[in-house]
Amino acid sequence: MDAPASTHSPGTPTDAEIQLKHAYEVLAAAARQSPPPRHGIMAFGNYPAVHQPWLQRMISILDTRGQLTHVAWGKALEELQKIVLLPEEPSAFLPLDILSAAKKACIKDLEHLSDFIHQSVENPMLLLNKQRPVSGWSAQCMVRIVGTEASQEDNSNWWLTSSISESVEKLCERAWISIHLAQDRFMKTQALCRGPNDFVTGREYAIRGLDHMMDFVHLHQNGQVVARVECFITELQQFIRAKGVGGHLRSF
Repeated sequence: MDAPASTHSPGTPTDAEIQLKHAYEVLAAAARQSPPPRHGIMAFGNYPAVHQPWLQRMISILDTRGQLTHVAWGKALEELQKIVLLPEEPSAFLPLDILSAAKKACIKDLEHLSDFIHQSVENPMLLLNKQRPVSGWSAQCMVRIVGTEASQEDNSNWWLTSSISESVEKLCERAWISIHLAQDRFMKTQALCRGPNDFVTGREYAIRGLDHMMDFVHLHQNGQVVARVECFITELQQFIRAKGVGGHLRSF
């Protein structure tokens, strides 16, 4: 049987060719609208761009956060205020990294202090740690929590020898009292526990220091800031995923 005659005219594209051309056009359009598949947020330029009203909302939250909040929030505010002045809207990755880093720094200090308090209530012997005395790190941690920069290095003399004490006193006298009395008690504990005969007295001072540390925990205002920042972080992550680049989100 003879094959059926072709109805296709020479020079006219076939249906398959038309479909293939359309597929290439779709891919090309997608390539123009999407970032190149490279690793790292710098590969995306300002994609996906976050709009100014969103940035202003976040800036407003941090600007009105209250005085007794972690020093990291102030740094984040400064960085957001800089990027809002850029000539073009920034990539959502940029404020996401700023907020995530600030939240991580705040949570680190809050959890360190909270965990130490809870564990020391259960086991007061932790207050007598000679390898890493409480007086070496506690004042710095509490100072950062209420908004003032402090060294990350352990130094039992830091609170008494730096000018930070005066800054904290001007900021909030109650916070200063809690930090100062806790540090004083822990320093006395450290001195007394060097000798075996003063161990009991040293532990009593340490427990008093813990009481002042617990008083301090009720003063700072980080809880609401953390909650609101977490909402913004979630919004940014959802926005980035919706734009097809969620695979490049970093874990903090």
